[in-house]
Amino acid sequence: MTQLKSQMLGLSLGLTTAIGCIFYEKLVTNFSFMTIAFLKLIEALLIVTLSFIIFPNSFKSDVTKFTSDITYVRWGTFFVLTGITSLLWYLITKKQGVMAGSLYEVKYIVMLALIYILFGDQKFNINTAVGMVLALFSVYFISK
Repeated sequence: MTQLKSQMLGLSLGLTTAIGCIFYEKLVTNFSFMTIAFLKLIEALLIVTLSFIIFPNSFKSDVTKFTSDITYVRWGTFFVLTGITSLLWYLITKKQGVMAGSLYEVKYIVMLALIYILFGDQKFNINTAVGMVLALFSVYFISK
C-alpha cells in the first residue's frame, strides 16, 4: 500500500470513528447497555452479511484454517474475551463523555507499543518511540 493510500485510509478511519463516537455518546447518555448491545448485534449482522457479499469464498477456508491449529483458537478466545471493553467504553462514556474516552484511547496506543516491546514482535521502531512520548505528553497536558 502506498503512503498516500495509507494516509487517506487513516484519515477516513479517523473521521468515521469521530462521527461514530459522537452518535455513540448521544445514545449512551440516553439508553441502557442492553440497548447499545442490541445495536452492536445489528452492526455485527450487517458486517457478516457484507463480508459474505464482498468475500464470498474466504469463510470456508478460514474456518478450516482456524480449527486446524490450537494457536488460532487461543487467539480467537482471547480476542472474544477482550470484548469486555464494550462494557468499559459504555461506562466511561456514560460517566465521563466521549472526550474522556479519547484520552483512554491514547493510553491504549502506549500500552500496545509496550506490549509489542515485551513480546518482541519487532514492530517497535524510532517512530513508535516518538509517537509514545508524544501520546504520553498529550495525555498529561489534555488531562490538566
